[in-house]
Amino acid sequence: MNSRINPVTLAEKKQSLVDMISNVREEGHHFIDSSGRELESNVLANIASVKVGSSISNVMLGEIVQIASEDPFSVFFEEMSVSRDAANSVQTQSRSTKINGEISVDEFDVDVSAVSVTALSPGNLNVARKSSPIGMLIEKREISPDGNIVVRDPIVVDNLTVRKVIDPAVKYGYTYVYVPRIVYIVECEAVARDSTGQIADQACLLEILIASRGTALSVSCAETVPPPPPYDLRFNRDDLTGNLQICWDFPPNPQRDIKYFQVFRRDNIESPFRLLAMHDFNDAYSRMPLMENVPGKRIVRQQIPINVFDDPEFSNDKKFIYAVVAVDAHGYSSSYSAQFEISFDRFKGRLNRILVSRSGAPKAYPNFFLNLDTFVDAAKDSNSTRMRVFYDPEYYSVRDSDDNIINVVKTDSANPVYKIDILNTDLQQSQTLNVNVSDRYIESSTTAQALRPAIQAQLSSFS
Repeated sequence: MNSRINPVTLAEKKQSLVDMISNVREEGHHFIDSSGRELESNVLANIASVKVGSSISNVMLGEIVQIASEDPFSVFFEEMSVSRDAANSVQTQSRSTKINGEISVDEFDVDVSAVSVTALSPGNLNVARKSSPIGMLIEKREISPDGNIVVRDPIVVDNLTVRKVIDPAVKYGYTYVYVPRIVYIVECEAVARDSTGQIADQACLLEILIASRGTALSVSCAETVPPPPPYDLRFNRDDLTGNLQICWDFPPNPQRDIKYFQVFRRDNIESPFRLLAMHDFNDAYSRMPLMENVPGKRIVRQQIPINVFDDPEFSNDKKFIYAVVAVDAHGYSSSYSAQFEISFDRFKGRLNRILVSRSGAPKAYPNFFLNLDTFVDAAKDSNSTRMRVFYDPEYYSVRDSDDNIINVVKTDSANPVYKIDILNTDLQQSQTLNVNVSDRYIESSTTAQALRPAIQAQLSSFS
């Protein structure tokens, strides 16, 4: 191949060789995806997913591990360093029992146990034998949070039509490594010999089980998805006590792990929420610690979930904002439910319910989805005769990821781009002022561009 490469320089030869290795596509064939783009076929593209199985002789194991552990920049440096003593011990023992120049059958024979043994007649010898898959063996290892590894009983699947296996024997917070291996039943001929020599050799048909190498899959038993917020909040007033009764429903939760409900209240949108109560109906065998420090006097223990809470501090002359939060068994909280402002109308004799915010506001930002206008569009002023309008942007230009200028502020020296309405409430008169914005920075951008190299050179001299 080297002699047939047309370029003569060493760099060109190397590049041509790399191109040959990378190009594994057959001539005249192209592959495209669903969008019509051509797929690149490169033997080096998925090198990280390549798995190589190898065997090392015991008589050379110590030296190989020693050489591999001498390179501190190797990706296997740490693993080889801790295995050095064990590898040397295996090598020493193997060399002490090894006889040079002698081949032992034990080095090549594989000791297996037969599932069944059937005697064969001379006419049934040298016949093609069959092998077929009969199931799957899933090896299982359990890794605790502190790093201890325990080999668990394997999972046996004896039905080839099964496409899903559920392992119920797992612990939360642990990591499990599964190695699924397809099991084949293989027929082979063998000879049964009597070690005493009293019985003649007998040809036999053996059925043995052979499993594939398999690929290790790691699964971490940790769930980090918070539950959705409760919904369908309802409010009722007890006519006898005057207490406010708050009711809600379970949100759709495929994990089915909601174990707490928290009821919050605040006076207005400028005040933070205060926890009124936390309904605790967690029936887990082993409880996970909560991520929040909840006072014990706010916790209400329940055998079953009761989605009702009575607020005794509510009265006819008070106005509060309420919200409910769901917490799962792992301590993850949902966002706030829909927030409602509740007050009592004395004249109509009923509760007034005003939606303050839709559900989904984070706990740290209860006003994230307020239905109110956060920015005031009108400014009040008295006893003024003149008004000045200033154009003072924080940035002269805003650019996107492609370095294109985004026109976030409208500028037009010929046509008005902003309007200001002035309303005199005493005289019931109004006037609209047109505002033209002329961006002079754009007109002088050429000068700024010319000065930019000099400015950068001046800044670099200070470094």
